[in-house]
Amino acid sequence: MKPLEGIKVIDLSQFAATPAVGRVLGEWGAEVIKVETFAGDGNRKNGAMCKVPNLGDDENPAFDVTSLFKKFTCINLKSPEGMEILDRLLSTADVLIVNFREESMKRLGVDWETIHAKYPRIVHVRSTGFGDLGPMKDVGGFDITAYWSRGGILASLGQAGGEPINSVPAFGDLQQALGLAAATLAALIGREKTGEGDRIVGNLYNTALFMLSWGIQGVEGGNVYPISRQNPATPTSNTYPTKDGKWIHLCGPTYNLFYNRIMKLIGREDLLDDPRYNDWMTIQREDRCKDVCAIIEEGMLKHTAEEWEKIFQEDDFPCQKLFDFNDILNDEQAWACGALRSVKYPSGNEHVLISLPMRLDSVGYPDYEGHTAKRLGHDTRPVLKQYGYTDEEIDEMVRKKVIID
Repeated sequence: MKPLEGIKVIDLSQFAATPAVGRVLGEWGAEVIKVETFAGDGNRKNGAMCKVPNLGDDENPAFDVTSLFKKFTCINLKSPEGMEILDRLLSTADVLIVNFREESMKRLGVDWETIHAKYPRIVHVRSTGFGDLGPMKDVGGFDITAYWSRGGILASLGQAGGEPINSVPAFGDLQQALGLAAATLAALIGREKTGEGDRIVGNLYNTALFMLSWGIQGVEGGNVYPISRQNPATPTSNTYPTKDGKWIHLCGPTYNLFYNRIMKLIGREDLLDDPRYNDWMTIQREDRCKDVCAIIEEGMLKHTAEEWEKIFQEDDFPCQKLFDFNDILNDEQAWACGALRSVKYPSGNEHVLISLPMRLDSVGYPDYEGHTAKRLGHDTRPVLKQYGYTDEEIDEMVRKKVIID
């Protein structure tokens, strides 16, 4: 039995950060009913941004990242009949997921205050760009603006003096989704103690700041970002090029412990215990980090990345060749640990989907086939019948453009 079986989720959200919460909860056993407008979730078309194949309603891998394990209904919430349907859905719900602005939520009656008064056991989950307080609380939230840009990632993580790094769509959104899913589970546990639901508000800006905690805190101590890899804080934890044009990231964070080891590995035994370089405080005080980096880089250029990985592994010195996305798709470990899954779609085509980064034994590796996204309104009729509507009533609502089935 999956741990969230018996939990019912109503998902009114669009795009990535908040809908992905429903994907997580659904994968772990919750019944997730997605309610879309007649225009559909904008994320149905977002795959084109990163050239993910979109071959129709039943073959849309980018949409599946946020929409696996859901039932798809389409309801016109601007109509009285549509709002009546929503009320029926909410009457049995445990969780409501939204990402509307405050004004829109109040207009629809799905803001926290209204929902909590009417359905006090519902956990209300909302994703925003900048939170529900402060001067930017009503500004629209987008991964690129709130997370990547204002969150400091684009300006701080590139090389000093260089251009900004490139962004990847939904990178911050999906981090936020995992946090919101964890908060939802905490709220459900809390409800068992109090009998009442809770309000959860996540924001992309805060998510970025949390992920960059040590970097931001380091500024108080005098660290300056962006940093040059030729003059980092710790030369034994830095990126270096190899003979074959690849790159390796060494991970020796405790400099004094790793200094002699790296010098021996790169063939610079003449520098073992050298007082000019073997102490972190000394190289910081005397501005010699860049000199140590130059010594290590010269040594790293003697071998290929593959050769270095074997050398470092034999010494138990943590390191990793920098993978690009093609490397990942061909990585035996990614397939062996279940991170990459090849999923067959109704057309017979197979596409790669990425698993959640945590696995519950009670869930195992879920079978994604049969749980991929469906066309707009695919499940409207069976869901409405589940809530007591007759086929005749459903037909009439289709005719009046209250629903799409």
